[in-house]
Amino acid sequence: MRCAEQQQIKPSGENLGIGVREVGRAGGAPKGLGCQILAILHRRGLVSGFGGNLSARIPNAEEMWITPSGLYKAELSPEDVVKVSFSGELLEGAHRPSIEWRFHAAIYRRRPDVGAVAHTHSPFATGLGLAGASLKPVTPEASAVLGEVPLLPYADPGSEELARIIAENIGVRRALLLRGHGVVAVGRDLAEAVAVAETVEEIALTML
Repeated sequence: MRCAEQQQIKPSGENLGIGVREVGRAGGAPKGLGCQILAILHRRGLVSGFGGNLSARIPNAEEMWITPSGLYKAELSPEDVVKVSFSGELLEGAHRPSIEWRFHAAIYRRRPDVGAVAHTHSPFATGLGLAGASLKPVTPEASAVLGEVPLLPYADPGSEELARIIAENIGVRRALLLRGHGVVAVGRDLAEAVAVAETVEEIALTML
């Protein structure tokens, strides 16, 4: 069953607030979780048909759930989400994981407090990065939620170099801008990571 055929959820923190413990619950894949959130992001224009990805850490293991590579993001089924180890080994699922699994794993290794990662191809934030600008705390919300979001140099998608650059720069930050490649946002759970990514796009629009 595709997400569009399932019960619709509203794009609010209350409805997206599915914690990492629930994602990592024993007994199977996170049914409906990543695909429903990606459908919301797709409707909002923050991910494209094949661009962007989400992951959630599995507690007490060097493993994560992550969205697959090469499938249309707006029509993923729950069973399309795959489980991989932090070394990229496919543990559960029928599809290849997102090619960006390396930087997701690198963030989880560097930041034990992070339970979820969202990578969006947000158009205004991407445009800001192409203009060579970092994201500044230009509003009270930006200051409270984000602080300054640095712009990282370009590295090929899916590469070990990209994972290294992101790991070296994530620090205690909640978001990073990738030159020509969108936004990386982190949170305690998927709700928080997605909210951070949305805030980055809002502030980028304000700055432009």
